[in-house]
Amino acid sequence: MSYTFIPYTAPSYIALSTDVSGSKIDGVSYIGATVYLTDTQKTYIVLPDLTLAEIPSAAGASSSASAVEITNFPSVQSISGSVNAVVSYAYPANFINEVTSDIVDTTATQVVAAGGAGFKNYITTIMATNSGSATGTFVNITSGSEGGVLWSGYAAKDGGGFVANMNVPIMTAENSAVYCKCETTGANVRVCVSGYKGA
Repeated sequence: MSYTFIPYTAPSYIALSTDVSGSKIDGVSYIGATVYLTDTQKTYIVLPDLTLAEIPSAAGASSSASAVEITNFPSVQSISGSVNAVVSYAYPANFINEVTSDIVDTTATQVVAAGGAGFKNYITTIMATNSGSATGTFVNITSGSEGGVLWSGYAAKDGGGFVANMNVPIMTAENSAVYCKCETTGANVRVCVSGYKGA
């Protein structure tokens, strides 16, 4: 397998360890991008000389490597420190993708479990559909069963619904589950949520 470039997301590349030669992957040229090796499940960052430096494997860990210079004409910038967002998102074990059963009343329903101590859920996609023939309803997405509304959309009767893809993920409170709640009884709604958990 040769590398695959993934624009607008992290990791920026996916590849196999056999693609690495001399600490580089031929054609991988975006300085500061991440490379996820699917067979070893390790993540690397592309350094200014285009070599790869491993990012620590524990989600939420900080890099112990020295600062990395990123050249961006006309200036040179140095980055160092925490790589939480890259590490959290890059590992498939942190991906979330859940769906509810049919919701027919206004009871808050858990869609995604809490991420655990020190972790939040980051929502990148929400989909709601209403197969009920009698009633349309607003569907609210909340952080916790009693939390404030993070997102709301309308699911019309007879197969209506909505899909929201977030350019900037919606974030729950730390160690908080994602819930949904219909505003009207009598609909027949299912909610799907995708995203990832991270620090």
